[in-house]
Amino acid sequence: MTNEIASHMDTLRIPQRMVPVRVLLADSQVVEGGFYVPAVGPDGRPGRLLDRLNDDAEEFVPLAGRYETLLSKSSIVHVQLASGHERVEGIEDTLAREQQVRLVLRRGSPVQGWIRYLMPEEKARLLDYLNVAPRFIPLIGTRRVTVVNRCFIVSVQELTGVSAVK
Repeated sequence: MTNEIASHMDTLRIPQRMVPVRVLLADSQVVEGGFYVPAVGPDGRPGRLLDRLNDDAEEFVPLAGRYETLLSKSSIVHVQLASGHERVEGIEDTLAREQQVRLVLRRGSPVQGWIRYLMPEEKARLLDYLNVAPRFIPLIGTRRVTVVNRCFIVSVQELTGVSAVK
């Protein structure tokens, strides 16, 4: 590749940042590394891992680590964000409702935390949200955020009533 072409390709690259993660796969394998997301999203705010995982345009995502590994999104049970990254990921935005839940998954141990969602008043139940939610949903725990693939959820136990987020 000539220097001119390489220079042109560098100007076309989208600046990225890496989000450190721990991933549980459908075969029960746990891998650690980082997912790359755009430094700036279309809305001018930092790009989010949640948006990358829910992007239907790509089925495989690269996981950076000792080696770069391409992961099929359909094999990802859940992704745990390193502690402190939920704010960077925009998961703590002002959303209207929150529900504490325990999710039983087809693979791995059950996970517990809060699901936050915004739905019209006439469809404000957790059931309504789960039936239309994107493929990956964030579960906010006391120590970390776990982004769960809905396809692996077997059951959802509501632990508290729905409340408004303040």
